[in-house]
Amino acid sequence: MNIPQKFLNKIIKTSTCWLWTGHINNCGYGRYSGDSLHSKYAHRIMFYMHNGYLPKYPRVVGHTCNVRNCVNPEHLIDQSQSDNVKQYTKEITHCPKGHPYSPENTYIRPSGARKCRECHRINETKRRGK
Repeated sequence: MNIPQKFLNKIIKTSTCWLWTGHINNCGYGRYSGDSLHSKYAHRIMFYMHNGYLPKYPRVVGHTCNVRNCVNPEHLIDQSQSDNVKQYTKEITHCPKGHPYSPENTYIRPSGARKCRECHRINETKRRGK
């Protein structure tokens, strides 16, 4: 499939990743609108251009390099949402508030996402007004 030059102009190739330099959303993913009013994830566009299909939920386009703005087709894989979450969270050792993701302090959701038990306890205490 042909990849538009406008799309390719927004990519800088490093020794490993192809970094998206266009719009990056709050979560760190590249977004591309092309000639459309609706933007799409740049890594999903690249995956489609190289593979001819997009995974249907609960399958997603994941990054083997864990770089969210990477569009290198060799780094993009069709994987389950659960595996994608596990891949990103295994490198994170503490919650955003700084509590450790230890076995005692971590709840694993069915999706594979981790939740901090200490943060949950603090939030419940505040919610109850104690």
